[in-house]
Amino acid sequence: MTMRRLAMAFLACSVILVAGCAATPPGASPSLATQGTATAGPATAGQPAETKPPASAAGPTADPTAVPESRPPAAMLAVDGGPAVPGVEGSYTWDGFGSDAPWIVPPVAAAVTGPGPYLVTLDPALPVATWEASWAKVTSGTPATPGEGSSGTGSDITVAPPSVAGAWGLQVHASFGAGRNAVWYWRVRVTR
Repeated sequence: MTMRRLAMAFLACSVILVAGCAATPPGASPSLATQGTATAGPATAGQPAETKPPASAAGPTADPTAVPESRPPAAMLAVDGGPAVPGVEGSYTWDGFGSDAPWIVPPVAAAVTGPGPYLVTLDPALPVATWEASWAKVTSGTPATPGEGSSGTGSDITVAPPSVAGAWGLQVHASFGAGRNAVWYWRVRVTR
């Protein structure tokens, strides 16, 4: 290929790239502009896919200063003043965005160990309307049917331990008001 042909090919690619960028709003992917619905990418183990409804279904745009992101806050779990362990985000709905996930059992390396009670903190620390915690016994990395649990109102999320020591999966579901709900998961080794 001659230098002239190479330069022409480069110029043609640049024009196509610039035209594609101009047709797409800043921060949006081309698929969002053409389809109305986008996903953040394929779901991976422990990471559910994120979806956004079409612009017509999302409703009015919220004040960007009121919500730093269109995702739930991060959740951390600690016991007896020990180190806080981040939760794995599960299903959520948040200002028109959403994700759906099954019960998630985080890896053994990320387990919280202790007798409880277990304290959940949020970052950023948003006000919680209601919360509910459920425990599922974990055997060979698989959770049993969720059973024991506790619930409350307000941002003080203190979860009582299950009645039997061993390996458990903990699910905490919090509601922050209309259109804002989130679920997080932890692996917990309950001791006595």
